[in-house]
Amino acid sequence: MKPRLISCIYAFDEATRWAYPHIIKVREFAESKGYVTYRCEGEYACRTCVLDAFRREEYVTIFLCLTHGEEDKLLDMHGNAIISVDTIDPSMVKENRIYLVYACHSAKVLGPTLVNLGAKAYWGWRDWAFVGKPGTPSEKLQEAVKDAWVMFLNGASLEEAFNHAHKVWCHEAVRAATHLDLHLANVFLKQSANNVLIVKEESDVKYRLPESALLLTAYSFITIPAVILALKYIMENIKI
Repeated sequence: MKPRLISCIYAFDEATRWAYPHIIKVREFAESKGYVTYRCEGEYACRTCVLDAFRREEYVTIFLCLTHGEEDKLLDMHGNAIISVDTIDPSMVKENRIYLVYACHSAKVLGPTLVNLGAKAYWGWRDWAFVGKPGTPSEKLQEAVKDAWVMFLNGASLEEAFNHAHKVWCHEAVRAATHLDLHLANVFLKQSANNVLIVKEESDVKYRLPESALLLTAYSFITIPAVILALKYIMENIKI
């Protein structure tokens, strides 16, 4: 049986428009690999369409998402909940469901709730999910997500793809710091520090941490000189 994917994607403001071409490429790659896709996109990126796709298709394995989010919900273009902790349908938490979600905040409450209720994994952000302006170095913020999710659909493990994205963000933080753009370096570090992979192991919810987690968790409370030293350490020890 061919694998199934739900694509819940829209582009109506600056952030979603900038990320949209990258996440669409993930869906297009899935289709090239033989995935049957359910396109809940644009105005159809809404609860009605998503719930219908989940309920009709038991064998959906991937929920691919580019939307706005809050701690306990994903939002459609009009600010209504697509999925929220108060309205989780049993079809959304079958043990084969894997959520790949480019949305702010949703991995703080919604992600662990879905996994705790039975979903296999949730990859998303606990805080802001940054998006960079196309044609600038900051575009690597979303390009790394696209490349990592394509890696996963092409056979890499979730952990391998997850670590790849974080290594790219660290590499770009080093690049920005060497050009004395500490603001951009900090954005790349925040992108990594807030991005988590939540999985179910036996009866416990587990948070996977990237290989560079020790340095990344320190960025928010150390001084600028220490940030520079940390970036130098990353540059010397992480190769892509």
